[in-house]
Amino acid sequence: MPTYVALWNYSDQSVQDVKAVTAKAATAKMIESMGGKFIAGYQLAGPYDGVVIAEFSDDEACAAAALASCGRLGIRTITMRAFDHEQFHRILDMLP
Repeated sequence: MPTYVALWNYSDQSVQDVKAVTAKAATAKMIESMGGKFIAGYQLAGPYDGVVIAEFSDDEACAAAALASCGRLGIRTITMRAFDHEQFHRILDMLP
C-alpha cells in the first residue's frame, strides 16, 4: 500500500482546548477504520505540531482520512505521498 506523510498544525480553535483535541484524536483507530494502516505519529517542536505516517490503498482513501481529521479535530494538514528506496529506484529506472 502507498505510504503517506501528513504534517499537521492545531488551528486557533483547536489549540484553545488542546487536551480535548488530543484525547479525541485516536488517530490510529480512525485511520484503521478508514481502511488505512497507522505506521507512526509524533508531536513536533518547530513549524508543525505533529506528523503522522500511514498507509492507504490509494490517494482517495488518504484524502478522505485527512479531511475527516481536519473536520473532527480542527487541525490543518499537509499530506504528501512518500516513496521508499525501492519505489524511488523504480522511478529512476523510468527516466530516459
